[in-house]
Amino acid sequence: MTTTCYIYTMMYIRRCSKTVRPIHQLANNRRDFIILTRMFTLLGVNILSNMPTLVIGLCFQFFEHLPYWLTQFQWFTATFSLCSISVVVIFVSPNLQKLWKRLR
Repeated sequence: MTTTCYIYTMMYIRRCSKTVRPIHQLANNRRDFIILTRMFTLLGVNILSNMPTLVIGLCFQFFEHLPYWLTQFQWFTATFSLCSISVVVIFVSPNLQKLWKRLR
């Protein structure tokens, strides 16, 4: 539902930016669009990286038994999720991008 709201808001901002508006309002719309794109990217990565945990939970509900190795796999996916979020934040946040370029 949150994703649907983000997509609708992004489409609305794009539609409004095509009409004749004052320059400051276009700048505000562009800033809002950039922020929503960043939030949508973070939300999408978070949802996709946590999808295996959801599938494992559903399998347990249906079959009432899981192989022993799925616990390790679930920990691996949780760790991968946290690492992927920290990497995506570097690419999404402009301040962290500047810091990353300065350190390299």
